[in-house]
Amino acid sequence: MNTIQNQAQQETVLSHASAPESVENNLQVLSDKIIRRGNLPHVTVDEQLKILNELTTFELGRFLIQNRGLNGYWTDQILMHPLKKLETTLASTEKPLGTLEKFILDKAPTVLATQERFEIFRTEIQKRVQNGIILASVPCGLMSDLLTLDYSHANEKSLYGVDVDSQSLHQAAQLAKAYKLSDDTNFFEGDAWNFSLPSPVDVLTSNGLNIYEPDENRVVDLYRQFYHNIKPGGVLITSFLTPPPLSGLPTEWNMQSIDPADLRLQRVLFVDILSATWQAYTSTEQTTQQLKDAGFKNIEVIPGKSGMFPTVIAKRELVTSAEG
Repeated sequence: MNTIQNQAQQETVLSHASAPESVENNLQVLSDKIIRRGNLPHVTVDEQLKILNELTTFELGRFLIQNRGLNGYWTDQILMHPLKKLETTLASTEKPLGTLEKFILDKAPTVLATQERFEIFRTEIQKRVQNGIILASVPCGLMSDLLTLDYSHANEKSLYGVDVDSQSLHQAAQLAKAYKLSDDTNFFEGDAWNFSLPSPVDVLTSNGLNIYEPDENRVVDLYRQFYHNIKPGGVLITSFLTPPPLSGLPTEWNMQSIDPADLRLQRVLFVDILSATWQAYTSTEQTTQQLKDAGFKNIEVIPGKSGMFPTVIAKRELVTSAEG
């Protein structure tokens, strides 16, 4: 019935600032940092300042300056961009896409990897849609991973969305209404590490939260919370960000599929200038072990073309005598 229920013990939003500084204040802070640091081996001060200034010319860029991360709305805009095939800016002014905005949406390697991952998610979830299905998205953002699926053969279904960001939940509720799924959808405002659903689910999908959490034990706790909200025989569909080159860690990136110039500009923009908050990297081996520690079995990894943002499908085994 598309209600939004509040659950206690909420935590701070990890992906973006809850009360960000103004664009002007953060712009000055970032400019001062760039100048104070001086030229880097791969980029000059002047080029960084030019890129920073261009970020101020479009809405997504200004949001990144303020927050160094993405909220539900901007994540959804980026993920849905290939489907919408937008040629105009994501701002209300409807200006043509600028060079840097177009780069972020259409060329930045990590963005391309997560757009591909989003389609893998939708494909894997769609395979499991049947009458009586119960699905959850945690954190849900605008919940396009579930709301955009084909439910024509599922007359009975329940969709649950959990997010700590009340604004994302209200936008998701509006989107559910637009897709005529309000009667099948409920939202819960609360912490992904401590939430409860009306019933265990067949599929729980989660993208993007673990890449903001550097504490491995906290990530295992997150997966364990997911495990307890999934039916025996159900699955978790999640993802993780593998270490990039030059991180000091072994990389799984398929460098043959990545344009070096695009990779350099992405590094300058998101690492050198913005120090983006989504930099909690884990390997396939680490992620598999974390999921096993949380109780999952039968773990399948879909690396994607670049190996940057793999999808993981982890199954909760059917109840055994030991589990009762």
